[in-house]
Amino acid sequence: MSEYPRAMVPAFDRRQGLKTVFKLLASSSEITRLQALKLLGFFLQRSTVKRKTDAMQPHNLFSLLADRLLLHPNSFTMATYNVLFEILVEKVSGLLVEKRTSEITPDWKIENPAMIKVIATLLRHASDNIHQYDIKLRFLDDLILLASASRDNRRTILQMSVWQDYLFGLAYVYPTQEIQIEITDRVFDLLKILLHHAIKFEYGGWRVWIDTLSILHGRITKEDYYRKVNQMVENMKDNDEDESRTPTGSQSPVDEQSISTPTKSTTSRQVFKSKQLPPYTISEFKYAPLHLRLLNSVFDSIEIDIRLWRSDTTKLITESINNPDNQIFCANVVHIISQMADVLCNASGGLLPLLASATSASHEIELLEYTEGLSPKDALRVLKRVMGLSDLFILGSTANFSELEQEKSMPSGGILRQCLRLTMTTAVRNCMECRFQKFDSSKLPTLSPSAAKGAHKDPLETILELTYLMNTSEAENESEDENDDISLLIASFIKNPESVLQELDIQRLRAIIYRDVVRQDRTKSNKGVVVVVDDTKQSQFLALAIVYFASVLMVSRYRDIIETNQTNLSRQTSTISATPSSRQVSTSDVTVDTNSLNDSTTINDTNHKDTEESGVIDDKTSEISKIDSQATDQDATNLNNASATTTTQYELVNEGRLLAHASKDHVVKVANEAEFILNRMRADDIRKASEFEQLSAQTTVERKGEEQLCEHFITAARQRHQAIASRLQEKYLAMMINDKTAYLNSSRPFWKLDPWEDDLRRRRRLIRNAHGTIHSEATQKSSFNGTNDDLITGVIQEENLLKQLKQQKVQNFNQTTIDEEDMLQIDEKDLDHDFSGPIRFSTDCSLICGTAVVRGTLAITHNAMLFDADEYDDSFSKFDAKMFPYIDNLHGKWHFTEIRAIFSRRYLLQEKALEIFVSNRTSVMFAFNDRSVVKKVVNFLPRVGVGGRYGLPQQRRTALASPKQLFRSANMTQRWQRREISNFEYLMYLNTISGRTYQDLNQYPIFPWIISDYESEKLDLNSPTTYRDLSKPVGALNPTRKAFFIERYNNWESDTMPPFHYGTHYSTAAFTLSWLIRLEPFTTFYLNLQEGKFDHANRVFHSIPVSWQNCQRDSSDVKELIPEFFSLPEMFTNCNHYKLGRTEDGMKVDDVILPKWAQTPEDFIRINRAALESEFVSCHLHHWIDLIFGYKQRGPEAIRAVNVFYYLTYEGTVNLDSITNPTDRTAIETQIRNFGQAPSQLLTEPHPPRNSAMNLTPMMYNVTPEDVSMIMKFSSNAPIIHVSANTNPVHSIQAVVTISNKHDFSINKYHPNAGGSTQPYSDGSQSPTQQQAQLPLSMDSILVSNLNLSRRNLGDNFDERIQQRHQSFVVTADNRHIISTGYWDKSFRVQNTDMAKITQVLYGHFDIVTCASRSEITIAGNCFLATGSRDCTVCVWIWNGTKGAIVDREYPNQEINPSPAAILTGHDTEITCLWISAELGIVLSGSEQSLVLQHTLNGDILRSFENPTKLSTPRLISPSNDGDIIVCYDRSKLCLYTLNGKLMRQAIFEDETIQSMVLNADSQYTVIGGDRGFVQIVRTHDLQPVYAYPQCDASIRSLAITHDQKYIMAGLSTGCLIVFNVNFNVLNQPRREPGTPTANV
Repeated sequence: MSEYPRAMVPAFDRRQGLKTVFKLLASSSEITRLQALKLLGFFLQRSTVKRKTDAMQPHNLFSLLADRLLLHPNSFTMATYNVLFEILVEKVSGLLVEKRTSEITPDWKIENPAMIKVIATLLRHASDNIHQYDIKLRFLDDLILLASASRDNRRTILQMSVWQDYLFGLAYVYPTQEIQIEITDRVFDLLKILLHHAIKFEYGGWRVWIDTLSILHGRITKEDYYRKVNQMVENMKDNDEDESRTPTGSQSPVDEQSISTPTKSTTSRQVFKSKQLPPYTISEFKYAPLHLRLLNSVFDSIEIDIRLWRSDTTKLITESINNPDNQIFCANVVHIISQMADVLCNASGGLLPLLASATSASHEIELLEYTEGLSPKDALRVLKRVMGLSDLFILGSTANFSELEQEKSMPSGGILRQCLRLTMTTAVRNCMECRFQKFDSSKLPTLSPSAAKGAHKDPLETILELTYLMNTSEAENESEDENDDISLLIASFIKNPESVLQELDIQRLRAIIYRDVVRQDRTKSNKGVVVVVDDTKQSQFLALAIVYFASVLMVSRYRDIIETNQTNLSRQTSTISATPSSRQVSTSDVTVDTNSLNDSTTINDTNHKDTEESGVIDDKTSEISKIDSQATDQDATNLNNASATTTTQYELVNEGRLLAHASKDHVVKVANEAEFILNRMRADDIRKASEFEQLSAQTTVERKGEEQLCEHFITAARQRHQAIASRLQEKYLAMMINDKTAYLNSSRPFWKLDPWEDDLRRRRRLIRNAHGTIHSEATQKSSFNGTNDDLITGVIQEENLLKQLKQQKVQNFNQTTIDEEDMLQIDEKDLDHDFSGPIRFSTDCSLICGTAVVRGTLAITHNAMLFDADEYDDSFSKFDAKMFPYIDNLHGKWHFTEIRAIFSRRYLLQEKALEIFVSNRTSVMFAFNDRSVVKKVVNFLPRVGVGGRYGLPQQRRTALASPKQLFRSANMTQRWQRREISNFEYLMYLNTISGRTYQDLNQYPIFPWIISDYESEKLDLNSPTTYRDLSKPVGALNPTRKAFFIERYNNWESDTMPPFHYGTHYSTAAFTLSWLIRLEPFTTFYLNLQEGKFDHANRVFHSIPVSWQNCQRDSSDVKELIPEFFSLPEMFTNCNHYKLGRTEDGMKVDDVILPKWAQTPEDFIRINRAALESEFVSCHLHHWIDLIFGYKQRGPEAIRAVNVFYYLTYEGTVNLDSITNPTDRTAIETQIRNFGQAPSQLLTEPHPPRNSAMNLTPMMYNVTPEDVSMIMKFSSNAPIIHVSANTNPVHSIQAVVTISNKHDFSINKYHPNAGGSTQPYSDGSQSPTQQQAQLPLSMDSILVSNLNLSRRNLGDNFDERIQQRHQSFVVTADNRHIISTGYWDKSFRVQNTDMAKITQVLYGHFDIVTCASRSEITIAGNCFLATGSRDCTVCVWIWNGTKGAIVDREYPNQEINPSPAAILTGHDTEITCLWISAELGIVLSGSEQSLVLQHTLNGDILRSFENPTKLSTPRLISPSNDGDIIVCYDRSKLCLYTLNGKLMRQAIFEDETIQSMVLNADSQYTVIGGDRGFVQIVRTHDLQPVYAYPQCDASIRSLAITHDQKYIMAGLSTGCLIVFNVNFNVLNQPRREPGTPTANV
């Protein structure tokens, strides 16, 4: 994976390799676990962020990783840690090491932060020993290095949820060993780095500090609780030995988790009943040593930054504080000061107790309270540091604190009031110390001159000069913290013991007032100028509080001075060292709202008052009498406001107490929330781990199933390959034997119908049946009881079942609509699904083939679809063994490139089947469990839609579209109306989209009875009486029978079954098999349906007239026809010689009896097809479409049209999935199979009629006055041996290409809109432009200019021994390339027509290539090319129209020398003529004095055509796609064959040597030309000439017909090209010139 991540990582992810990794992590072997971790690390290291998130996050696999490793708690070694750390930073190596050699650098990033939790969890649950201590130290050192190296790493850790708990879990609250102390120190070092980053760089970083403090408090509380519980256990053990028991393992008395105990090991912990345990709650917050340590760490990091600012002598400290870059830092520090200010006031003794002690006449020091867990010394130290921060970040900042106050939901001005309380607390403590403490003057610092003049300076400047952060270094601060000398600590506060207030305290009070009221401009230009900033009631409140505070202290000092008789009560010990009193000060002070207080307080002259206050505070060196005078004056001035000032002071103190309680409550609340989050995360981890375990178990089962499935497909593939090998063996054996007589029809082989379909979906090709028999055991049934009136007689007796069906009937037909809506929601994006393993999707399904339903498994890989029958299924063993040869694709495989179209199908009236058409022009049908599986299968198959034939987009939603949607979206109806397609093609289109299929005989395509006259000797297709009434169903054609059906419908009395006209259907499997009983595989299917016996001869289809009569008379016979009645004459011939028995009148049933007007089955098919395409049927066919596919199929219109069938034949009337009783469901399915199924309704309004032919082409029956349209003479005078008329409008170049025997060629532009009455030779009165516009061809411009003639010559490398002729050349359909044969080097070549440049030289034969032929082209211009040679072989090649070259079949996109797609053998002489058809899938080839052979495109030989005389040479082959094949033997013998090799007629044209022949578009006529110079039109079906053009003055060497069927191009031996006018629509009455040769038939 590390070497090939691009391939291995996606494969590992697709195959869900993480599940295997976690299985390996549970191994008892450490090496196995380490290798599994390495594999996990490589996967995470090489994966994208999205892939990692999708793989790890859904099931919290990192937490599960810790659980897996905890299965072996004593095996957490340094090697394991190293691998986990490599995963943390994604620096995974291939080696397992105990000691990491690489150093952590700034480029190392924390890529998987969840690994911190994993490692911390493992260390937390590991037993304490020296090895675990080493791992902890190593882990903490690595984290410190990572955090110090990169800001991103610090931010990554801070973004983790409750990351503090993971670190505190490694520390020891009460360490007992030096190593434990060292580990705890490392934890706090890491916390210091992280908290400093949060405070300095992260918005809201102060919350991280609060969360850390809270989680630490919860950790300390829990540890204290465990200590208390263990102590209780010890006491219980001493008091009552019976009730105590020895603790086991790592069980805890609380939550059965391990408890870290400072005094006892885990094995000595005691366990007792839970009802004896005290409840566990997080206690009220009080400072503990770890809290203080955390606090000092934060202060240290902040002060480092301050000293860094102070070291910059280029700017003032205030500039750094107010710098926008430090805005976040300052805001977070202010938040921290605010969060702990009031708690610190209480920890320092409380403002009121301190004030009471400082002003008490009895000197009651016991009033001081210490309730926050801090010792007086620690409180004083913290207070000193907080005040230093407050001086800079609150008083020295110009920021507005309103946003910060809103963020904490504090009232306006709350932060300044907190600062005031801190300042007052500090000031009153200093005052108290000055009163009770004796100071050594030598230890007191002297005031600087600037400090002495502080009253006349900006207070902030004085503060910055006096505050300790601006006067001490880091080393001095550390030495001061470590010094326990209280006097030195006090001396750092008190500078002048004789003053009531210290200079720093006075300046702080002034700064608080001046901050939001007035402030001096500290710029050098305006220094000393006072600027009025604001004047608010909040400022008045602060001023009143400060006045009251100063007044109390001044009065107290005045009282002490005037009481001369008071003894000296100075104390020798500091109040700091005094024992706290248990006396509590009442907190029931009156609380007054600050805003209301400010509203009710009125000060007339604020500025005057501030001046007086300043005078009182600043004049600290005045005499006692002056202090007394000022106090007296102040009391007199504020006599009326005394009550207000007192209330203000109490309000200030009470607000502090409330905020202190709120701060402590907030800590407890956050601790509880953290505990809740941890518990929730643990529960979530357990839940997701359980889900992952279930999925892993399910995956294991699926993998086993997949392995079984793979084994199944391997076995099936082996069987498939064995069958292919067997067929190839037979093929190659036949090729080696090369016995032509084995392929003659006279050898009476067995035949079966090939499923190959042509473009009109006709199946006409018969192939050899190696498994064919005459079914001698299938003798007819012995008795004949006549026919039943209806097939539903037995069903009516099952009343209970019919009641259930009636409930199903009310579902109506909404199911299809719902599916349509669901189909529209399918995403049309290219679904390149990631797949695990070779099989992307597999499902159970059933293969539908004829009457067989074979259960099996359909699997879809990334490039193929496979089906394999389940041969172990019970239904498979019940199949008749004779059916297996006729069930195709039992082990089928289809590559995606072979899939051409996908149609949604019904099976048993349920929308749950698919029919897939593939490139070999066959289809396969599968039925699935439900519609959802159908959609999944379509999504995994390529986006081909329903193909490109019907003008629909090739999208998956098209494949899932309903028949109505396909009908509305396709363009076939409009094309049919415009007569661009035939009636047959349109009916096949309607059958295809409505769900009719060859694969399910219950849904076989439906065609109408067309002709009603089956008794006449001759049929007149122009007479309307010849045709049936297409506006009525078959059952209503006979008025008498119609009345019977109407009466049945009107008199229907059953309550459980809806009424109907017909108890049988027009299309069922039994009817289809009856029509096709003489052809395999239908014979075998028929026998399987009839229990292995042929039916009585009277019921066997034996006569077309009788069948028509039965459809008019029999009340149980209303069947329509099938497509084979218009395309397959072999269905009427008993070619396999079955013994079908004799009728009751003794007639032998053999070939089908035809109408009198049809001499042969081929005549019947031709006339029946002609009747279908007649003008009468074209004008009325839409009425029959309304009955079968349209609005008369069901509903009121169907009732009026007498067209209602048994209701179980309609879609949407039953939901089989809702029938839970297997017996009832089987009965319903049997009825659906027996009664037939109506096609899906395509439209609910009348179908539009077809347009009249005369309206579309008014001139179609006009006779052209002149036979010759034009004559084109080439200057070379060389015979024109090849003419190719590629004039299809879809091509960019419409031209007629001619090639002479001198190998010159011309590209003559075709004008399809040229006038039809042009003269053969134009007179001089017309301009050349007018002449050119009237002529159908214009000569090649290069030949006209007579320049660069080399561009129109194919070269001179041809073998002169070969006589060049029409089949020596092939012109591609786009007229851009010419393929020429006859080269002496045994090659054939491809040359472009632009420059005559050779683009390809191809070798595939061992002798000279004699002829070539190409098939019809696809939309992309691709086609097949066949070449024949003197080596007696035919090669099939593939032409790529896009590349303009022949390509290799296996590697079409590679520039390699192509190989033949197939090599056809069977001839033993030189190949003389060729014809190839991609539509029919055949190649016809004739050889010198030998046979015409028919091969498939794959090289399999099908048959040989009967040679009319021995040693005749087939020279020309001119078949059509309709199956008529004309072969010219020797000079002028024409033979007409069917597609399946039956010789129909022969004709000899005396005194003529036919040189060329070609069939017209509909194959009704054949144009021939020969040495006598006559161009004749011959009727194809009887080879009788119907028209002859005037004799030319030279022999005809080549012929071609334009695409629009307007002109015949004839190349003459004199180098002329003659263009004849032709209209095949008016050739029914022949015109012959005198002396025209006739044919002897």
